[in-house]
Amino acid sequence: MAAAAAKTRKDSTKENLASKCNICEKNVGERDLGVQCELCEGWYHASCSGVAEIYPYLGKIENLHWFCNQCNKNVKKTLYSLSKMEERINKVESDVETMKNEKVRLGSELRKLEKDLNGFKAEIDETLSKFSQDIKDSQKTVVETEIKSVVGAELGFREIQVQQLQESLSKTKEFVEEEQDKESRRNNIVLYRVPETDDETVTDRVSADKKFCEQLFNKLNVGFDPEDIRKIFRLGRRVEDDRSQRERSPRPILVELGSYAIKNLIMHSLFKLKSMENRFKSIIISHDMTKSEREHCKVMVEEAKEKSRNETGDFIYRVRGPPGRMQIVRLRKIH
Repeated sequence: MAAAAAKTRKDSTKENLASKCNICEKNVGERDLGVQCELCEGWYHASCSGVAEIYPYLGKIENLHWFCNQCNKNVKKTLYSLSKMEERINKVESDVETMKNEKVRLGSELRKLEKDLNGFKAEIDETLSKFSQDIKDSQKTVVETEIKSVVGAELGFREIQVQQLQESLSKTKEFVEEEQDKESRRNNIVLYRVPETDDETVTDRVSADKKFCEQLFNKLNVGFDPEDIRKIFRLGRRVEDDRSQRERSPRPILVELGSYAIKNLIMHSLFKLKSMENRFKSIIISHDMTKSEREHCKVMVEEAKEKSRNETGDFIYRVRGPPGRMQIVRLRKIH
């Protein structure tokens, strides 16, 4: 928690002067000794909350915090969860750094392979030139035949080497491009089932989508700030016909976030969706995956469906986990 002091009634603005005490339900006036819970932001009389003796120190000493009884029960658990989440984020960032180093190494190997390929081609050209000159200088058919045989064998061997080198180069390029694609999507999420508006301009439609996402992320209570959204747009081409946007299947929304940390907090809080109001409850949020990751996920989903069809007990199978670490898990059915 940032270095800050507990907030007292003397520190509050005039906008909050009519706040009621959450214990006695009487107003905490400007002249009352009042203190505000740093978690739920509710106001309490110093006497009602039992902090009358230390009240003079509240709001003056840094790192002196105060929570109401209800919030105090959950603070320790929340701080522990945040600590664990920070450890996981640090591990993910360490893995990403390792991946970047590996990408640099592969890039170096790629340049070496290209250099070797050029060297092989130069050797082939030199060999062809040498043997061609030998053929011209030779007057004996036997010698010419032997030279052609040697050249053919040499060229065949070199062609095999070049082919193998090109295959290796192609695979390396595909791997590097895939890793670059993953890195570009690292902070992205995709929202499904978000209704589209009938606004005429693109600016108004994007503004409506951004407002919906901001409200949803704030409901998840992950410390979201509007500046965390760097870019937002609908995937796919907008279809124009006589139907309103509400009658069509809405296009997915891709949201590019400012950091992997805020994305990770959002993905770990998705369980809260089922307890939200109806317009948020049906929303599906997923990682932004590359083409190969989507194909892999599709195969795993089909496998999970097959397992569920063959399950004779009270269980179902679902795909869980982020791209690259997805796995099929066995879950008990909810009746």
